[in-house]
Amino acid sequence: MILCSLLSASTICAKEIEYYNFLENIDDLTFQIESPQIQELIDQKIPRENSQKLKVEFFWYKGAQDIQISGVDGINFDVQIAIKNMFNAKVALILSEKFDDWSRPLVKQEDEGLFTKYLDESGLSDLSELLVRQDGDQLQIIEKKPIGTTKTNYTHEIFEWSKSLSVINKVDKSVYEGAHFIKTESVIKYAKFKESWLPAELSINSEQGGAILNYGDVKRKITEQYFFKNYQINKGKAQKYFALSN
Repeated sequence: MILCSLLSASTICAKEIEYYNFLENIDDLTFQIESPQIQELIDQKIPRENSQKLKVEFFWYKGAQDIQISGVDGINFDVQIAIKNMFNAKVALILSEKFDDWSRPLVKQEDEGLFTKYLDESGLSDLSELLVRQDGDQLQIIEKKPIGTTKTNYTHEIFEWSKSLSVINKVDKSVYEGAHFIKTESVIKYAKFKESWLPAELSINSEQGGAILNYGDVKRKITEQYFFKNYQINKGKAQKYFALSN
Protein backbone atom coordinates (compact mmCIF):
# COMPACT_ATOMS: atom_id res chain seq x y z
CA MET A 1 0.00 0.00 0.00
CA ILE A 2 1.56 3.29 -1.02
CA LEU A 3 1.04 6.74 0.42
CA CYS A 4 -1.48 7.55 -2.34
CA SER A 5 -3.63 4.64 -1.15
CA LEU A 6 -3.38 5.75 2.46
CA LEU A 7 -4.72 9.16 1.57
CA SER A 8 -7.30 7.82 -0.88
CA ALA A 9 -6.51 10.57 -3.36
CA SER A 10 -4.32 10.00 -6.39
CA THR A 11 -3.25 13.65 -6.37
CA ILE A 12 -1.48 13.28 -3.01
CA CYS A 13 1.94 11.66 -3.22
CA ALA A 14 4.99 12.97 -1.38
CA LYS A 15 7.18 9.94 -2.03
CA GLU A 16 5.97 6.48 -2.77
CA ILE A 17 6.21 4.53 0.47
CA GLU A 18 5.34 0.88 0.22
CA TYR A 19 3.12 0.02 3.18
CA TYR A 20 2.42 -3.47 4.46
CA ASN A 21 -1.19 -4.42 3.71
CA PHE A 22 -2.65 -6.50 6.56
CA LEU A 23 -5.66 -7.38 4.42
CA GLU A 24 -3.67 -8.84 1.55
CA ASN A 25 -4.90 -12.35 0.70
CA ILE A 26 -7.74 -11.91 3.22
CA ASP A 27 -11.34 -11.91 2.04
CA ASP A 28 -13.03 -12.67 5.33
CA LEU A 29 -11.86 -11.37 8.72
CA THR A 30 -13.31 -11.19 12.21
CA PHE A 31 -11.74 -10.36 15.56
CA GLN A 32 -12.72 -9.19 19.03
CA ILE A 33 -11.68 -5.99 20.79
CA GLU A 34 -11.35 -5.47 24.53
CA SER A 35 -10.73 -2.24 26.42
CA PRO A 36 -10.47 -2.14 30.23
CA GLN A 37 -11.20 1.60 30.25
CA ILE A 38 -14.39 1.31 28.19
CA GLN A 39 -15.52 -1.63 30.36
CA GLU A 40 -14.95 0.54 33.44
CA LEU A 41 -17.06 3.30 31.85
CA ILE A 42 -19.91 0.86 31.27
CA ASP A 43 -19.67 -0.45 34.82
CA GLN A 44 -20.09 3.12 36.05
CA LYS A 45 -23.21 3.60 33.92
CA ILE A 46 -24.97 0.36 34.91
CA PRO A 47 -25.95 -0.67 38.49
CA ARG A 48 -23.61 -3.34 39.84
CA GLU A 49 -26.36 -5.98 40.02
CA ASN A 50 -26.98 -5.50 36.27
CA SER A 51 -23.33 -5.25 35.20
CA GLN A 52 -22.50 -6.83 31.85
CA LYS A 53 -19.37 -7.90 30.03
CA LEU A 54 -18.79 -5.73 26.99
CA LYS A 55 -18.28 -7.75 23.81
CA VAL A 56 -17.06 -6.04 20.65
CA GLU A 57 -16.61 -7.98 17.42
CA PHE A 58 -15.38 -6.59 14.12
CA PHE A 59 -16.44 -8.08 10.77
CA TRP A 60 -14.73 -7.43 7.40
CA TYR A 61 -15.72 -9.11 4.15
CA LYS A 62 -14.31 -7.97 0.80
CA GLY A 63 -14.34 -4.31 1.82
CA ALA A 64 -17.64 -4.34 3.72
CA GLN A 65 -17.16 -3.82 7.46
CA ASP A 66 -19.19 -3.52 10.63
CA ILE A 67 -18.81 -3.67 14.40
CA GLN A 68 -21.26 -5.53 16.62
CA ILE A 69 -21.46 -4.50 20.27
CA SER A 70 -23.27 -6.32 23.07
CA GLY A 71 -23.31 -5.86 26.83
CA VAL A 72 -24.56 -2.27 26.71
CA ASP A 73 -28.22 -2.87 27.61
CA GLY A 74 -29.52 -0.16 29.88
CA ILE A 75 -27.12 2.48 28.57
CA ASN A 76 -28.40 5.60 26.83
CA PHE A 77 -28.64 5.00 23.06
CA ASP A 78 -26.47 8.03 22.23
CA VAL A 79 -23.75 6.64 24.52
CA GLN A 80 -24.01 3.28 22.75
CA ILE A 81 -23.49 5.01 19.39
CA ALA A 82 -20.52 6.95 20.79
CA ILE A 83 -18.93 3.71 22.05
CA LYS A 84 -19.40 2.05 18.66
CA ASN A 85 -17.90 5.04 16.83
CA MET A 86 -14.97 4.98 19.23
CA PHE A 87 -14.18 1.36 18.37
CA ASN A 88 -14.67 2.02 14.65
CA ALA A 89 -12.05 4.78 14.83
CA LYS A 90 -9.56 2.45 16.52
CA VAL A 91 -10.03 -0.21 13.82
CA ALA A 92 -9.44 2.38 11.09
CA LEU A 93 -6.22 3.34 12.86
CA ILE A 94 -4.75 -0.14 13.30
CA LEU A 95 -5.60 -1.43 9.83
CA SER A 96 -4.67 1.79 8.01
CA GLU A 97 -6.96 0.49 5.33
CA LYS A 98 -8.84 3.63 4.39
CA PHE A 99 -8.84 7.28 5.32
CA ASP A 100 -12.24 8.57 4.20
CA ASP A 101 -11.44 12.14 5.16
CA TRP A 102 -8.88 12.39 2.39
CA SER A 103 -11.20 11.54 -0.50
CA ARG A 104 -11.48 15.10 -1.72
CA PRO A 105 -10.60 16.75 -5.05
CA LEU A 106 -7.27 18.13 -3.84
CA VAL A 107 -4.91 19.85 -6.25
CA LYS A 108 -1.16 20.12 -5.73
CA GLN A 109 0.31 23.61 -5.41
CA GLU A 110 3.89 24.84 -5.22
CA ASP A 111 6.02 23.41 -2.41
CA GLU A 112 5.96 25.47 0.75
CA GLY A 113 9.34 25.03 2.42
CA LEU A 114 9.71 21.35 3.38
CA PHE A 115 6.01 20.66 2.78
CA THR A 116 4.03 19.87 -0.34
CA LYS A 117 0.89 21.99 -0.42
CA TYR A 118 -2.59 20.97 -1.63
CA LEU A 119 -5.82 22.94 -1.95
CA ASP A 120 -9.44 21.99 -2.47
CA GLU A 121 -10.16 24.25 -5.43
CA SER A 122 -13.74 23.01 -5.65
CA GLY A 123 -14.61 24.72 -2.38
CA LEU A 124 -16.85 21.78 -1.46
CA SER A 125 -15.07 20.83 1.77
CA ASP A 126 -14.17 22.65 4.96
CA LEU A 127 -10.48 22.04 4.29
CA SER A 128 -8.66 25.30 3.58
CA GLU A 129 -5.22 23.83 3.04
CA LEU A 130 -3.33 20.53 3.32
CA LEU A 131 0.41 20.23 3.87
CA VAL A 132 2.30 16.92 3.48
CA ARG A 133 5.90 16.19 4.42
CA GLN A 134 7.82 12.93 4.14
CA ASP A 135 11.07 12.73 6.12
CA GLY A 136 12.68 9.32 6.55
CA ASP A 137 10.37 7.18 8.68
CA GLN A 138 8.08 10.13 9.44
CA LEU A 139 5.01 11.25 7.49
CA GLN A 140 3.53 14.55 8.64
CA ILE A 141 0.15 15.87 7.52
CA ILE A 142 -1.27 19.26 8.48
CA GLU A 143 -4.94 20.08 7.86
CA LYS A 144 -5.95 23.72 8.02
CA LYS A 145 -9.64 24.50 8.41
CA PRO A 146 -11.57 27.64 9.33
CA ILE A 147 -12.29 26.18 12.78
CA GLY A 148 -8.71 25.13 13.53
CA THR A 149 -5.68 23.05 12.61
CA THR A 150 -4.93 19.33 12.88
CA LYS A 151 -1.37 18.00 12.79
CA THR A 152 -0.80 14.26 12.39
CA ASN A 153 2.58 12.53 12.41
CA TYR A 154 2.86 8.88 11.33
CA THR A 155 5.95 6.89 12.30
CA HIS A 156 6.59 3.69 10.38
CA GLU A 157 9.09 0.85 10.68
CA ILE A 158 10.14 -2.13 8.61
CA PHE A 159 10.00 -5.43 10.51
CA GLU A 160 11.47 -8.80 9.60
CA TRP A 161 7.98 -10.12 8.92
CA SER A 162 6.75 -7.15 6.86
CA LYS A 163 8.50 -8.21 3.62
CA SER A 164 10.58 -5.01 3.42
CA LEU A 165 7.36 -2.96 3.59
CA SER A 166 6.68 -0.17 6.07
CA VAL A 167 4.34 -0.67 9.02
CA ILE A 168 2.81 2.23 10.96
CA ASN A 169 3.61 1.76 14.64
CA LYS A 170 2.98 5.21 16.10
CA VAL A 171 0.59 8.07 15.38
CA ASP A 172 0.86 11.48 17.07
CA LYS A 173 -2.05 13.83 16.54
CA SER A 174 -2.70 17.39 17.72
CA VAL A 175 -5.99 19.21 17.17
CA TYR A 176 -6.23 22.95 17.84
CA GLU A 177 -9.59 24.75 17.81
CA GLY A 178 -9.52 28.25 19.23
CA ALA A 179 -8.25 28.10 22.82
CA HIS A 180 -8.80 24.33 23.04
CA PHE A 181 -6.50 21.47 22.08
CA ILE A 182 -6.37 17.67 22.08
CA LYS A 183 -3.08 15.81 21.77
CA THR A 184 -2.91 12.04 21.38
CA GLU A 185 -0.06 9.57 21.14
CA SER A 186 -1.06 6.16 19.76
CA VAL A 187 1.31 3.19 19.78
CA ILE A 188 0.48 -0.01 17.88
CA LYS A 189 2.01 -3.39 18.74
CA TYR A 190 1.82 -6.44 16.51
CA ALA A 191 1.82 -10.20 17.11
CA LYS A 192 1.70 -13.36 15.05
CA PHE A 193 -1.67 -15.10 14.84
CA LYS A 194 -1.10 -18.47 13.18
CA GLU A 195 0.61 -17.51 9.90
CA SER A 196 -0.32 -13.82 9.88
CA TRP A 197 1.13 -10.80 11.67
CA LEU A 198 -1.69 -8.55 12.83
CA PRO A 199 -2.32 -5.68 15.29
CA ALA A 200 -2.48 -6.96 18.86
CA GLU A 201 -2.53 -3.89 21.08
CA LEU A 202 -3.23 -0.17 20.78
CA SER A 203 -2.20 2.18 23.58
CA ILE A 204 -3.38 5.79 23.53
CA ASN A 205 -2.31 8.63 25.80
CA SER A 206 -4.38 11.81 25.40
CA GLU A 207 -4.16 15.29 26.82
CA GLN A 208 -7.02 17.75 26.51
CA GLY A 209 -6.89 21.37 27.53
CA GLY A 210 -7.94 24.93 26.97
CA ALA A 211 -9.28 28.06 28.56
CA ILE A 212 -12.68 27.82 30.29
CA LEU A 213 -14.53 30.93 31.42
CA ASN A 214 -14.08 31.62 35.16
CA TYR A 215 -11.69 28.66 35.49
CA GLY A 216 -8.70 29.64 33.36
CA ASP A 217 -6.56 26.96 31.73
CA VAL A 218 -7.82 23.40 32.35
CA LYS A 219 -6.05 20.18 31.39
CA ARG A 220 -6.82 16.49 31.77
CA LYS A 221 -5.02 13.34 30.72
CA ILE A 222 -6.61 10.07 29.56
CA THR A 223 -5.06 6.63 28.99
CA GLU A 224 -6.77 3.99 26.85
CA GLN A 225 -5.82 0.43 25.89
CA TYR A 226 -7.36 -1.75 23.23
CA PHE A 227 -6.56 -5.45 22.73
CA PHE A 228 -7.30 -7.28 19.48
CA LYS A 229 -7.75 -11.02 19.76
CA ASN A 230 -9.54 -14.15 18.55
CA TYR A 231 -8.72 -13.45 14.91
CA GLN A 232 -10.53 -15.66 12.39
CA ILE A 233 -9.19 -15.40 8.86
CA ASN A 234 -11.02 -16.64 5.77
CA LYS A 235 -13.34 -18.81 7.88
CA GLY A 236 -16.52 -17.47 6.31
CA LYS A 237 -17.74 -15.94 9.56
CA ALA A 238 -17.91 -12.36 8.28
CA GLN A 239 -19.61 -13.44 5.05
CA LYS A 240 -22.25 -15.25 7.10
CA TYR A 241 -22.70 -12.20 9.34
CA PHE A 242 -23.37 -9.87 6.41
CA ALA A 243 -25.65 -12.41 4.73
CA LEU A 244 -27.79 -12.62 7.86
CA SER A 245 -27.74 -8.82 8.30
CA ASN A 246 -29.31 -8.17 4.88
